[in-house]
Amino acid sequence: MEVWLTAASQVKLINLGDTDAPFTYSPSTASVGFCFKFAPEEDTGAPGGTQTAQISFSATIVWRFEEEFQFSVAGSPMSAILTINDS
Repeated sequence: MEVWLTAASQVKLINLGDTDAPFTYSPSTASVGFCFKFAPEEDTGAPGGTQTAQISFSATIVWRFEEEFQFSVAGSPMSAILTINDS
């Protein structure tokens, strides 16, 4: 018997700048990163606008975790980081 846990959610990416912000999701290589999928994986945030990313999670076992996901933003020296945990 297999037990699958699935969940879906969304997160809003906010462009606080005054120019377009092309971004790309950088897939996680950590322990549970492969259980998460983001859509879209790349797009452009309009100046002062928001972009909604759909997050899906699917796993055959459930365990405690905290995972960081990075979005590279063109022109920014630092990635935007999203942290997800099991609580």
